Amino acid sequence: MALPLSWITEYNFSPISSTSAVCLTRDLAPEEPADILLLGCGDSSSILYTIFYEPDSGCRRLDFTCCDLEPAILARNVLLFTMIADGEYDTSIIWNVFFHVYLDEDAFVALIVQCEKLYDFSESLQHWNASPYGLFLIMCTEHTLERLRYHWYLYMHMHELSSERLDTLRDAFAETSDLPLEETLQLRWNCMRSAGPLKFPANLLNLIFELYRKIGMPSFDPDQYERSTALNPTFVYSLQGLEFNIDMVTHPLNPFHLAVIIANGSKSMSLDELVEGAQTQFSEWSAAYSAAIHSTATPIPVVRLFLSEATAACRALRAAGTTGALDSEPVGHWTTQHIRLNKDQYRPGGAPVRFNVIHTSNLEDHIGLLNLMISAIPVMSSALSSVLYTESLKSRAKGDGQPMVYEDGEEKHLPLEDGAEDFTKRLYAEMSTMSLLLGVCPVDYLSRFTTRSNTHEVMLHTEHRQRGTKSSFLQVMTWKYAASGDTSAARNVDTGYPVLAGVLKFDPCQLGTLLSHIYRRIFLTHQQDNIAEFSGELDEQQRKNALTSESNIVFHTRESFILFLKFVKDRHCISDEQWEQVMDVFIDIHRHGDFLTSDDQFQHELYSQLHLHRLYRMSTVQDDVSNISFLSEWQSVAPIVRIFLIIPRERLTFFAEIVEGSGVNVVNLQCNVVGKHIHSTFSSVRAAFGSAIRTGANAHPSVLVEEDPSGWDGTSPLVASFAVPTRLLAVEDVEDILISFSARVAPGTVVLLAQELGSHLNLFTARLTDEAHVIISPEEPPLLEKTSDTSPRSSPRGLLLQMGLPGGVSVALDEQCERISSLTCSVAVEDEEVKHLLRSCQETPWAKQISPCTVRVNMVRYSQDMVYPFPVMGYEPKVHCTDMRDAFRVEVTVPPSGPDKLDGIRLTPFPIVHTGDGPRIRLWNVHYVNLDRSPVLDLTDLEHTRLWLHHHVRFTNSTRDHKILVKHCRDETASTPADNLTLLKKTINWMFLHASGLMTFGRIFPLYDKSTPNIVVHTIFFISELRFDLHSHTVICDGYVLSMTAQILAIPRMLELFKKLILGTHRLVVDKRETQAWKHLLPALVERCRISWQHGDNCEYKAQDRIPLTIHSYADPVCSCGRGNHVEGMSAFGEWCEFAPYVSRIALSPLFAVTWLETLGQILETHKCFACGQPGRPRLMTCMRCKSVRYCSRECQKKDWKADHKSRCRPQGVLSY
Repeated sequence: MALPLSWITEYNFSPISSTSAVCLTRDLAPEEPADILLLGCGDSSSILYTIFYEPDSGCRRLDFTCCDLEPAILARNVLLFTMIADGEYDTSIIWNVFFHVYLDEDAFVALIVQCEKLYDFSESLQHWNASPYGLFLIMCTEHTLERLRYHWYLYMHMHELSSERLDTLRDAFAETSDLPLEETLQLRWNCMRSAGPLKFPANLLNLIFELYRKIGMPSFDPDQYERSTALNPTFVYSLQGLEFNIDMVTHPLNPFHLAVIIANGSKSMSLDELVEGAQTQFSEWSAAYSAAIHSTATPIPVVRLFLSEATAACRALRAAGTTGALDSEPVGHWTTQHIRLNKDQYRPGGAPVRFNVIHTSNLEDHIGLLNLMISAIPVMSSALSSVLYTESLKSRAKGDGQPMVYEDGEEKHLPLEDGAEDFTKRLYAEMSTMSLLLGVCPVDYLSRFTTRSNTHEVMLHTEHRQRGTKSSFLQVMTWKYAASGDTSAARNVDTGYPVLAGVLKFDPCQLGTLLSHIYRRIFLTHQQDNIAEFSGELDEQQRKNALTSESNIVFHTRESFILFLKFVKDRHCISDEQWEQVMDVFIDIHRHGDFLTSDDQFQHELYSQLHLHRLYRMSTVQDDVSNISFLSEWQSVAPIVRIFLIIPRERLTFFAEIVEGSGVNVVNLQCNVVGKHIHSTFSSVRAAFGSAIRTGANAHPSVLVEEDPSGWDGTSPLVASFAVPTRLLAVEDVEDILISFSARVAPGTVVLLAQELGSHLNLFTARLTDEAHVIISPEEPPLLEKTSDTSPRSSPRGLLLQMGLPGGVSVALDEQCERISSLTCSVAVEDEEVKHLLRSCQETPWAKQISPCTVRVNMVRYSQDMVYPFPVMGYEPKVHCTDMRDAFRVEVTVPPSGPDKLDGIRLTPFPIVHTGDGPRIRLWNVHYVNLDRSPVLDLTDLEHTRLWLHHHVRFTNSTRDHKILVKHCRDETASTPADNLTLLKKTINWMFLHASGLMTFGRIFPLYDKSTPNIVVHTIFFISELRFDLHSHTVICDGYVLSMTAQILAIPRMLELFKKLILGTHRLVVDKRETQAWKHLLPALVERCRISWQHGDNCEYKAQDRIPLTIHSYADPVCSCGRGNHVEGMSAFGEWCEFAPYVSRIALSPLFAVTWLETLGQILETHKCFACGQPGRPRLMTCMRCKSVRYCSRECQKKDWKADHKSRCRPQGVLSY
């Protein structure tokens, strides 16, 4: 296993998701089939919600592959799905079975009956496939079915346990309610995450936690409480065995969307009302699932169950797709059980092995982001719409650690923690550089905005920090292929040209140096230089610091780094010859550079893993080893052998007594080869309880590990094995070599174990010659995978190629070889006239960027499109021509784009990609919504709404946005193209505040372009409702848009109706740049809520091959396919009806700042002068009329009054913007 072997001292079982459900298809077009891989899938809430969120008219195929290492999670999910499917139980009973710790008789009987049914159906894969559930619940491996069946058996018979054992479990549950308040504050606030932007009712905050921890139900019904006496077995069986060890944040309300319940509920929200709202959502989701699996008109959604550790599952699926191999590596640590995929399902053309949606929960926090990426990306579909979601509860926002304290208008700052730097730490390289290596990039990194809000996370986290309490910060990242937002690049991904598939050419010396930098950053956290300070006498605080040190846990081994190297080599199709040059540089730096002080002891592991994975042949590994005396009976001696160390159970029992309950949750374990002159450590260790049996003849030895099915609860020894260079065993006399099993030296383990185990923390040591405890066998390298085919499969589509076919893209790094400085695209000139023009120097080629990833080279009447695999800065491209023996080559060099650059994605800020292969188009950085499944925001109680909506809308602005708005307020002519997004956000926010009634109420918003003669209207927005976008924690304007074109105005009576319509409405006057930004945005707003219509063969997007169709003020940027479709909502407003045939429905949402790139500006804004941005002189003064803005002086107040504030200032009670 590439991940470190870890002893988990405190295992937390999470039967219920800790975060609210999300729509897993939110980035796929409505008609696009969804092959979804859920890694660390957790409970089934997001699957149910995704099916519920599908449009009624939808015909999308949904295929979910749910992977989790915890069999209890999958067993519970199958229970839920089958109970819903059977339709025999009331939803309230299913709710109790899935969410209540204690069950009444009806729920308990239902659970037992369902388990008996599942147990009978699961005797074998054949029996399961023939069952009523075999069509829509599919087992990926036989092992998965066996483990789930075992759990259903345990559930059925738990009530047969002794009363003493059941009392112990009840007592363990009762103890969870006795923790001190300060230790549970974060847990009590976890439900607030599900409330999104709304303020959670303070009176319920403690009650929610305390009640569930005391009675095992989310609300108190005396009658049900009296009847609920049976302990729910699905909460007590897990990987840890029979124990009550559920995660402290577990609560039935977590998976549900509490925002709509709180917003549309009563002011004095009760706990019963909150729980009833969650139960209503559960009923709706369950009904949608039941309807879907019984439908005869639409494809039945399929859920596949896969019991495995996530990275192992990805490698197994990858192997199945590339080599057809169904037998793979172990399912995880502490077992010998291998992954053997269901041959009936995973035949060619069968179950998906590549996915266009991959959701990874918060696995990043448990295995590391880089490990997760290099495992998941190889099983991403090559489709340009493919998306990978990562989540972290340990991320940092921009400005994290900077609580602001205001005294008399002055700010005080704590040290700043940069969110972008945090990502660099987690990926071990600068974002653009690592994105080019990986081939995917966070969408919001390039866009600098997101349509998903996490501002409530920032505020919760900030409040925790100011209180001095622990907190988590949820950061959701959406990763896509970096070039997939450019139509020219995207429509050519499947043509096979390396540049269009994201394949890059690196200078071997630069790449080798970059990889050595990454290696150093990864293993810098493993350094042991500071261990000595924890070795002596420690006071209580020093001991606590040691036990909670972040360096106690590591995510990487040398093998995991080797897998990263393999990923880079395969991803960029680097030849063996070039790769050898890369590794020559890497090894040279590793051997002779100023490297890590503790790395020498891992050198042999690094070299052996390089050899095993065929990435580099070290002479020290390949040296002749045939003369090693104790291996003389072998017919041939392999350069790598596997050592099996048999560790007595009593040594592990002794170790467990020390670490259990110590405060160190995870102890990394490793093996060592030690002699008089050597000390080599190996962290890639396989381990399982059982016995090691020598098999095969002496000339061909092999070892079989028979696993003890009782595992941790048995009496068998632990068999640990690791790969070692054979030459290492010949360095010293065999009698002097010791093999040991130890804890990794870290602050926490030193404090806990050094006194008992010695300075090397050895749990067990045996001599290499101790045949009772040490066995050696040859190590076979893993199977070879098929290499990527980079030969062109078809001609590029939609590109001008008048000079020749495109070549590759070369990468140049900066002087330190740490970040990419430029990309160079080349073309070998084939056209004879172009060669003549270049030879005679009559013309000089020049270039211009035409899209985010495309630069066009022009010379006379010839044009050549250069496509890059990443958005670029094409403002001043460098064009270079070379003549090598009449072989001309044209090269264009540009730097990569980024969030602080004007070019790149900002050329088309809201990309809609049309691949040219039919009417299908796709959004890129704005997610899809189903307005019919989005609850309406009740606006009858504005005072209730005002408490949260006003702040939610204004929190879209970053500090940078605020400065731009202040500058624009003083001088409107001072705006630049970089300000367009900020000004667009301001207008959107203004529309939200008026449409909600928080400012002067209005539903019709005409947009004026001040740069046109007479400043007339060019676009009209009709806002009918405000709705919740629940899984994105924000709100949407459900409305319609009408572009005032000449054709529209030529319709009889239209001009008269139009004048009547806008009479007395709010004027939205914008400049030319913002008008053009709106023209880019409008097609995305229409496309994102498209559920009842499709783009036809005559779609203008396809005919004109561009989106938007135009950016001119009085022309329509949107195609006509959706015009007049799904506009029934206009009938509620009589005067709108005559416009209905000409409008398109839109879903308008705020555009939020990216909190890991920018600091939010709201806090700064309310505590600085609104006009000039300066602090008070000496105090800030508040506008006495609206109480919403502050000024540093009367001069600034007067200036802002005339410029802007007069038009929006309202008495307190009517909020202004």
